[in-house]
Amino acid sequence: METPAVSGYKEIIAGLRSGSFQREEAQTFYKMLGEASVNPSNNQPELKNKVAVVSFDGELTKYTAMCNVGADSLISKIMEYNQDPSVKAFIFKMDGPGGNAAVIPMFHDLKGKINKPVIAFVEKACSLHYYVAAICADHIMMANDFTAEVGSIGAMIMFEKPDKELIMIRPPQSHDKNQELKEALEGNTELLEKRLIPLAERFMADVKASRPQVKDEVLHGKVVYAKDAIKMGLADSIGNIEMAYKLAIARAELNNKTK
Repeated sequence: METPAVSGYKEIIAGLRSGSFQREEAQTFYKMLGEASVNPSNNQPELKNKVAVVSFDGELTKYTAMCNVGADSLISKIMEYNQDPSVKAFIFKMDGPGGNAAVIPMFHDLKGKINKPVIAFVEKACSLHYYVAAICADHIMMANDFTAEVGSIGAMIMFEKPDKELIMIRPPQSHDKNQELKEALEGNTELLEKRLIPLAERFMADVKASRPQVKDEVLHGKVVYAKDAIKMGLADSIGNIEMAYKLAIARAELNNKTK
């Protein structure tokens, strides 16, 4: 996850403790784009050339909770649209700092099931958000050439030292339990770094496999804006939601011709 996002947890926790989220309505994270038309059989208005827009906003967690839409809900809605023959393609609207690495296998599984084109439309896709865009999307389009950004490829653990002394008691049989945290609190982060290495290496390898044109210099945590993202192979184009829609439909039509 991108580092600054962690500070936002304090506001969320404060809101939960105060009860300010109790009446929050569920977030709407999907909508349908299409062309207005009239059904000749019943003279009723309808959409044709439909493209489902699924929004990945904020921290990406495994499960949906009071303050966020999790991967479980996102994937469930994507699969629902994937089975709807009237939906031609997807736009994954990415605007988030990353999230929980436990989500990754879920999207690898999803990638093998989606049978329609996917355009990633990016306001911000850092860390896990970029991972999902890289492995699932056929094309990554930056939303503007000013503030849209991608990157933060890699793995990280961040925590605060407690204000008071932390006492950890373990029986001899559990001498390895939370040893990484114990040593990190004492100033030695080597075990935590070793634990993160496989995640970072897999992240880099999966991005390279999905986007072989990616430059090595952006595989180690850099975040870049749109024009540099294209130069470095992290993205393919800059556009707006209308352009993303047209590209999604064009790819869907091309897929139909090649079947």
